[in-house]
Amino acid sequence: MVESAIVIYNYYSRRENFKSILDSEQKQKKLPQNTWQAWNFFWPLSLSMMIVWGGRVILMALVARASDASLALAVWPVSWGIVLLLSNSTRMIQQIAISNKHQISGMLLAKFTLSVGTCFTLPLVFLSVWGKPFLLFYLGNDLELVDAVLPILRWCMLFPMLIALQNALQGFLIGDGKTKIVNIATVVSVFCMGIITWLLISYDVGGAQAAALGMIFSMIIEITILKYCLGKKDERSDF
Repeated sequence: MVESAIVIYNYYSRRENFKSILDSEQKQKKLPQNTWQAWNFFWPLSLSMMIVWGGRVILMALVARASDASLALAVWPVSWGIVLLLSNSTRMIQQIAISNKHQISGMLLAKFTLSVGTCFTLPLVFLSVWGKPFLLFYLGNDLELVDAVLPILRWCMLFPMLIALQNALQGFLIGDGKTKIVNIATVVSVFCMGIITWLLISYDVGGAQAAALGMIFSMIIEITILKYCLGKKDERSDF
């Protein structure tokens, strides 16, 4: 009887200790503790995605107003589809950063991010430099379209690396509950993308080229904002 009492006591005491440890870890990671906090955590991220894809719609509207609109509306979707195929393969870095924020060093994640970015950048570099035969096969031997797509791929060849850096920085901020910072950076990025693309098209730059440059510079601006906020609010200044 006494042994049973001891077992029951140990079970409940350890359960409470374990619960207190989990609670302290959740507070350390600044995770939501109730439904209202979960919504407050979620809505900036949800709004960010709406803004991103809304920006893509606006981008196509700007391309349609370029001097070479007929060609650009064919070139840009093909080029961007290839770029996204490789760039989006790096997005799961964000999940690693979120789940391991307090377990791994910023330098280790930086090295991992750069290695993943390089891994998916190299195929795009190869395709943009030596991939003309593949593109001819892919685009039905349309030489004019291929010749217009290749320069866009060359300008966007570092985009997988930029997406990798963006998602690593976002992951650290999300893991620390700073989802509103991620939202603000997204808004600024999409706004800059629209302004840059519109200005280039106004100066008679080709639609696809303008869209590519707008995407690249807006992504660099977003990464800069995320890095600044991370260094200011977090101990991960070594990233």
